[in-house]
Amino acid sequence: MSHKCRKAVSDFFYIGVRVEVGVTGLRYLGLELDGCWNFRAHFEKLGPRLMATAGSLSRLLPNVGGPDTVVRRLYVGVVRSIALYGAPVWCPALTRRNVVALRRPQRAIAVMAIRGYRTVSCEVACVLAGTPLWDLEAEALAADYAWRCNLRDRGEPRSGERALRARRLQSRRSVLEAWSRRLVNPSAGLRTAEAMRPVLAEWANRNQGHLTFRQF
Repeated sequence: MSHKCRKAVSDFFYIGVRVEVGVTGLRYLGLELDGCWNFRAHFEKLGPRLMATAGSLSRLLPNVGGPDTVVRRLYVGVVRSIALYGAPVWCPALTRRNVVALRRPQRAIAVMAIRGYRTVSCEVACVLAGTPLWDLEAEALAADYAWRCNLRDRGEPRSGERALRARRLQSRRSVLEAWSRRLVNPSAGLRTAEAMRPVLAEWANRNQGHLTFRQF
């Protein structure tokens, strides 16, 4: 750790505003900051918060009965929004440890979405739920933010709706392609990954179709 990170107070400048961050860090706009900008504290607190949210939703999403697939995917989106809040800021700090902090709650909510057993792996649950891994989506959000900043810095006018839609589609394709590459060597669920990879984009973008726990 450098001397700057060991200082009691570190000064950071952003658009002319100085933010003093103490040794114990601070909470700013929903993000946990510390003197080293590694966001370790952020992910340490984010993981339990996401698990608590998933646990609350579990009472509404039983395997037998309960809401249909559309509602389940809506709840997945709610937890995803909480998880990816501020992603363009903390994305560069996505270490292996921080990725693990995201995977655990993502697996929990994905299992509920597919009405799966608790033993279903994260890779399989996310594939069957059609939910890309959150660290991949965080990278896409960071890239989109950089794209918008680049337009602003060049003094170009704000992009129209067509350009924004094209950018979102491009980002979506990039996420699905990166996800497909990861499924070449999954840590678990090899057969499921092999079966789903050829139709991953179609399955993730589907508007119908559902799974039940009997299919596991």
